[in-house]
This record gives sequence, C-alpha cells and structure tokens, in this order.
Amino acid sequence: MRVYFEFIKNGAQTELAYRMSVFLRIASQLFILVVRVAMWNALLKAAGGGVATGMGYVNLEDMMTYNVMSSVATILISTTVLNEVDEKIKSGQVSIDLIRPFNFKGSLFCSTIGTNSVKASIEALPLLIFSILLYDISIPSFKYQLLSLFCLVNALILLFMLNYVLGLLGFWYLSVWQFRMIVGILIMILGGQQIPLWFFPDYLVDASAYLPFRLVYFAPLSIFLEKTSLIDSLSLILQQFLWIGFFIFIEKTVWSRGIRKLVIQGG
Repeated sequence: MRVYFEFIKNGAQTELAYRMSVFLRIASQLFILVVRVAMWNALLKAAGGGVATGMGYVNLEDMMTYNVMSSVATILISTTVLNEVDEKIKSGQVSIDLIRPFNFKGSLFCSTIGTNSVKASIEALPLLIFSILLYDISIPSFKYQLLSLFCLVNALILLFMLNYVLGLLGFWYLSVWQFRMIVGILIMILGGQQIPLWFFPDYLVDASAYLPFRLVYFAPLSIFLEKTSLIDSLSLILQQFLWIGFFIFIEKTVWSRGIRKLVIQGG
C-alpha cells in the first residue's frame, strides 16, 4: 500500500510544480463560468425566467447551479491517463513498469487521485467559493449531497477506466489522440457537461440511456439538483457500477492481448 501512497504524493507534487499553469487554469475557468452563466441568464430571462422540459421545470437558479457544479466536477474528475498510457507504450516505459512490484493501472489511478486532490483544493474550492458569493446556488438536502458525491466518485472511476482502455489501444495504433477527442465531444454533448440533457430532443435522451457518457456529468449533477427521485438516483449509481464492471472486463482483455503483442515483438 505504501508504494501506491507514493504515487498519490508524486501526482500531487507534480501538479504543484507548475504554479503559473494553475493560476492560468483558475482564471480561464472563472472566465468560462461567467460567460456560461451570463448566456443562460439571457436565454432563460427571454423565456420568462424558466422553461418546461421533459424532465421538469428548469429555472435560472437551476442552471446557475448546474453550470457551477459542472465546472467544479470537470476539475475533480479530470484525467490524463489516456495520454500517459499511450506515452508509456510508445516510449517502451511500459516494459519496465511490468517488472516493477506494483500494478500498472493502480499506479496511474493513484497518480490521478494525487493530482485531482491538489486541484480540488487550489482550483475547485476557490471556484466554488467565488460562485457561492456571486450567484444564487441551490443546496440540496444532505442525503442528495451524499448521493451526488458518491455518484461523482463513481464518475471519476468510470471516466478513468474509459480513458485507460482507449490508451491501451496504443499497442496497435501509432496515435490515439483522436479517440480522446471523440470521447471528449461525446461527453460534452451526451454527457451533459455543457448543456443538460433536459434540453435535448427525446431521441437523443433515449440514445444516451444506452451509453455511459451521461453517467459522467449529467447523473451526479441531476442528483445534486434533486431532479431525480431517490430510486432513480440509486438506479443511476447502479448503472455506473455496471459500466465500470464492463470497462474492467474490456481492459483485462485488451491488456492481456497488448502485453502478448509486446512480448512477441520483443518489447
């Protein structure tokens, strides 16, 4: 266990090493948040202060809260594991990691935890405090706070596993950046990162129910806003577990075949 704690610490120290980058990210996140809130403020005021959707009535306070918490969630569950895995495969570092006394995937996940822990304190927290002071943010009941937090932790694991599996495709492809771009677009649209699924046509909402992307952002944010019932919230969390289990199965299959290919090629 101690070796994994070192990976968490190294991830945190790496994030702290680039302080100017941190300040620039905070400034850009604040700017983007202000622009997004201003846009929704104008749209909903033009619509009379709110709009009826297939998932209930949505008002300005809901959208302010959604945008703020979406920005915070983006910081908390971000991961660069796809690029990290691809770089290790291309450089041959993965061959060295295989003979070291730790789990390859576990070390990358611990590094992500360390990095995101620092981001939570120096990026997400200031952004949240700024937003609470500037905007009317709705705070859910305690049970929905716990459910949304649990759902967000699952979202981090789900997003990590999705990107990790895509990174393993580097065993066969010269470049995997296009996979990250495609997944990023799908999460932004079908995951509700920028626009909640409340405003989407029924056929897209129905399609998203068969994909994992809405479980990354839309699920925890909907729970936080109490737009889902207690039963539906538990159902979303169960779906997250099922998708995590699915990607773990896929990862084990892809990993074993990738390592076999590496050994055959003399890597």
